[in-house]
Amino acid sequence: MIKNRVAILDVGSSKIKALIGERGVNNSFSILGVSECPYEGFFEGKFFDVKGFSNAIVASIKALEGKVKADIRQVYVGVPGAFTILENRKYKIAYGKKKKIKEKDINELYETGRIYVEKEGYEIIAHSDVYFVLDDNRKIIDPVGNVSSMLGGNLSYILCNKYFINTVKNALNGLKTDKIVFVHQGFAQGGSLLDREVRESPSLIMDVGYINTDFTIILGNGALALGSVDYGGGMMTAAFVEKY
Repeated sequence: MIKNRVAILDVGSSKIKALIGERGVNNSFSILGVSECPYEGFFEGKFFDVKGFSNAIVASIKALEGKVKADIRQVYVGVPGAFTILENRKYKIAYGKKKKIKEKDINELYETGRIYVEKEGYEIIAHSDVYFVLDDNRKIIDPVGNVSSMLGGNLSYILCNKYFINTVKNALNGLKTDKIVFVHQGFAQGGSLLDREVRESPSLIMDVGYINTDFTIILGNGALALGSVDYGGGMMTAAFVEKY
């Protein structure tokens, strides 16, 4: 893998796209290589053809490796909303006395809250905050450095279906990839496209695919809601054709 460059596997509802790029100027992205491969897609959280999906992943990665002339060791996999669920929890830790909040206290809050959102058949792939709360009931974005006897917050956890995780890992098993990171597509898009000021109010990210459409409501650094419907651009086009 080329240093300072990131490989992404974008799982759409009609094709798999593999990309490699790096950060450009003014928060832009510089795409250095792209390959894509069509496949049958998915419906109601299941792939129509698992083998065909796996073959499309392998073909996309190998084609990308050929273009950049380097092995892909790390892959960030974009997870469609159909394979995820969101758990929002208000949780707090009381310290008994006032103390200065540190980064490790935030991590402890997340870790303690995990036990309340874990579900059989799912794996937590992301956690974030809609807001934090101190002992004076102030809602803040970054509590580090504040003095408080309590740290709480509205925490959001995104869980991915292990069916999706295992299917992708099995597909990549024969390649040289040794690190796979799963990322919810809508949440990643919201963090990249929406400035911090915009995220102070609820914002909707809508990603229309061929068979599937995802919805993500972003607030603060977290997600308020995730949604997915099995109706995409392909169905919309067919509806227009039938009507007109």
